[in-house]
Amino acid sequence: MENSRRTDKFKNVKSYSLGKKAIVIIGMALILAIILEAIVFNWRPLIQSNQEKAATVLATGNVEQQQKNHFKRVNGAEPLNTVLELDGRGFNKLMLDVKTADNMSGTYQLFAGEKLIGTRRLNDGMKVINISPRIDSIRLEITAGEIGVQGLELNASTKSTYRFNLFRFLFCFLILLFGFAVFIFKDEKYHARFVFLLILSFGTLLSVVVPPMHTYDEKEHLYKAFSVSEGNLFFSNGDEISLPKGLTDIYDNVPVLDGAFYSYEEAKEYTAKYLTKESATLERKEMNSTASSYLFVPYIFEAGGILVAKVLGLPALFYIWFARLSNVIAYAVLILLVARKMPRNKYLLLFFAAQPVLLYGSASAGFDSVMMGFLFLGLTTIYDVRMNRRKLKTSEFLAILFSFLFVLVSKVTYAPILLFFLLLKKENFSDKKQRIIYTSIVSIVMFLLALITYSYGNSRGMDQWPIEGVDTTAQMRAILHNPLGYLKVVIDYFSERTIDYTQDIFMSLGYLKHMNAFVVLVDIGILIFLSIFDIREKDQEIESFYFSIPEKLITYFSIFCMIILSATALYITFNPVGSLSVNGFQPRYFWPIVLPLLMTLSSKKIRNTFNEQSIYYLTFFSLLAINLSFMWTSVISSFII
Repeated sequence: MENSRRTDKFKNVKSYSLGKKAIVIIGMALILAIILEAIVFNWRPLIQSNQEKAATVLATGNVEQQQKNHFKRVNGAEPLNTVLELDGRGFNKLMLDVKTADNMSGTYQLFAGEKLIGTRRLNDGMKVINISPRIDSIRLEITAGEIGVQGLELNASTKSTYRFNLFRFLFCFLILLFGFAVFIFKDEKYHARFVFLLILSFGTLLSVVVPPMHTYDEKEHLYKAFSVSEGNLFFSNGDEISLPKGLTDIYDNVPVLDGAFYSYEEAKEYTAKYLTKESATLERKEMNSTASSYLFVPYIFEAGGILVAKVLGLPALFYIWFARLSNVIAYAVLILLVARKMPRNKYLLLFFAAQPVLLYGSASAGFDSVMMGFLFLGLTTIYDVRMNRRKLKTSEFLAILFSFLFVLVSKVTYAPILLFFLLLKKENFSDKKQRIIYTSIVSIVMFLLALITYSYGNSRGMDQWPIEGVDTTAQMRAILHNPLGYLKVVIDYFSERTIDYTQDIFMSLGYLKHMNAFVVLVDIGILIFLSIFDIREKDQEIESFYFSIPEKLITYFSIFCMIILSATALYITFNPVGSLSVNGFQPRYFWPIVLPLLMTLSSKKIRNTFNEQSIYYLTFFSLLAINLSFMWTSVISSFII
């Protein structure tokens, strides 16, 4: 009894101590983030005070000045270009309004030397462009696509303004907070929670900061999710859905590669426009979506977020934010569940789960990262039972089945994940009969669902992209007529791009700026290191913790089949008949193969002599550093500085 009281007292003291530490690191992170934002990032305006000067527009190239701020084209056969000469250095903002005499649509680009520093729309009001204080002249160019421009009005000024950037402050606070937390919460039981909170925090920031249309096929997925939120589970093109008025304005006026905002000032102006009550007004519209060929199941999470926004009557932007955020929450919860099941290579799993590409995918109006979360759940359940030589429980069987089914309805081309079930040995079943029954259920149910998913997509039209020469039926006949020839096309295509795809799996961020190549190289190196050495010394003696040659072959064959099926889906719907390439195959289609592939790299012949704490620090500090690089270069500095 006395011992029990002492134990409880010790636990309470330890819990209290951790609570105090948490308060301390939150306070430290808060203070340092305030110092960084209030002083370090704003040191020049603090010294110089707020300044604004008019920029001189030189009549150069094929532009001739008519009167102040008004110019005309001299030679209509060339891109229209002129130079803005900045009056003195030390300014970090360029205020620019470019109007054309005929009020035509189009874009203009700004160059400092040969470096592109900004792209904006013509006749779109005063824009704020971030510039280096060292720049003293900028070339403005309107490309030949806008050759109709004859008259031009330019209003330009430079500015040095003190600005407390809320988003940059939050980013600094999160990086500092998680950096301090690595030192404090070293106990294994906190590792999964650490990554869970990291995904939630950075995912929430991404959901709000990344402009509309800068995630994969956002509009298409969002319209599909709207239909699901209304109970229309089998949306067809031309169906009516209720959309907030502001949302249709957003997607009608923001081309994919022309962002809604590229500076903090523009972000504030843009969000204010779509956070009004007027933007929340719902209107029924007939809509089309290339996502109509997908079943409704992958959209249930973001549909829930949309439903919440609709019930609360929130402005238009909240629909996008809530759709993205609901996916972030679903993915974070799945990773929290998955991490508890992983028998070995837990650091590898957590490191991969919080990769920038997956964080970006989770903060999107799509289902790629949520699908990955379910894939992880199914795989880790199999690994847990298989490596710990346990009997498969009914609840675990159902977890595997439903996880794989979610993956299947998301992307039918990942059907070969069924083969991972074969990693379970006869010792993992109560008897031979149970093994046959469970394997049969998984096989039959997945086959039927794959058939339903394919048939549903085919009935809605899989080739919804208007590409000349695409004929799914003729392409499929050509493949069946000469399967070896087609296989050669696929192998040649990927073999020529192996290095590019290997990098882009971790580098490519859709419509965001790609990650730094060196950072990605280090990232891949750490993943390979963890796949080989992330096994505890005591676990290295356990035979079942390693895959046999046949088990590795099952994994490789499953991966090969997934790649071939994914390539085939793109080949028949996105490429002209007889094409010798697989256009449209994106690096994210490789995400599902990464973890199972890395899990096969460990070997009994390679002993881990590294200190576990060293691997812990390597994992989490590297994870923070990589996400710091991603968030700063691809998000913060691109959109809200």
